[in-house]
Amino acid sequence: MKHAIPTIIFGLFLAGLFLAGCDEAIVKEGQERFYSFWGAVNKNLDTDSLVLAIYLEKQDSVVTTAEITLDNDTLAFDGQRYLLSYDEADSLDDGHYILRFTDSTILSDTVGFDLPIDLEITNVILPSNRVNAGGNPVQFYWSNAVGADGYIYAAVLKDSAYKSAGYADFSVDYARQATIPRDAFRLYSTLDTGWYYIYAYAYTGSPAFDDNLPTALPASGFVDSVTHVQLSGMIGSIVVSEHDSIHVTLGK
Repeated sequence: MKHAIPTIIFGLFLAGLFLAGCDEAIVKEGQERFYSFWGAVNKNLDTDSLVLAIYLEKQDSVVTTAEITLDNDTLAFDGQRYLLSYDEADSLDDGHYILRFTDSTILSDTVGFDLPIDLEITNVILPSNRVNAGGNPVQFYWSNAVGADGYIYAAVLKDSAYKSAGYADFSVDYARQATIPRDAFRLYSTLDTGWYYIYAYAYTGSPAFDDNLPTALPASGFVDSVTHVQLSGMIGSIVVSEHDSIHVTLGK
């Protein structure tokens, strides 16, 4: 009986090593299952269209085998991202939606996003002909988009909309008005005359793409909004107002 206790202890020691090995395997398996994604749902009232784009990675490699669905609609993989397009902006009304991510038996998760209610530009502080002689700052206002987390305002030359960066910035303290600065009407410090389109964007969450937007998103301001065990990343939505116009001309 004197040797029974050491034998039991030795057995427990071996069992501990076995369990430790199992734990290590579980950790490695968990690491292999880690997915990152970047997504946006951009609803454009100006073009009457809506685009949902998701970029999905697993261990820094693009995932091509996943299925991502919104209700009964499946996003199509285009060689780089998963996309879903609608010809009518109102194909998705304001409210809460659920995306489902599935990749074989490894990934099965859901992610929610919200769409704010539609908005519109309500007033532009310019004459009725919208002439802005000299490219001075212009103040404008928009309606309340219920459910929005904040607002972005944008200005871009009419012929450059959806083609170049334009100007975009966050409204201060989530206000429903902004003043477009002189820099928005200048190219390399030189006045860039012509017709400009201006927009208000209402956003929720952390939209990661500028697909279907007339200008690029501001350079900073959004961070990861999803931190699940298997899945983490960014998702958010944007509703774009119908445009208004400003005619920038040379000053006297």
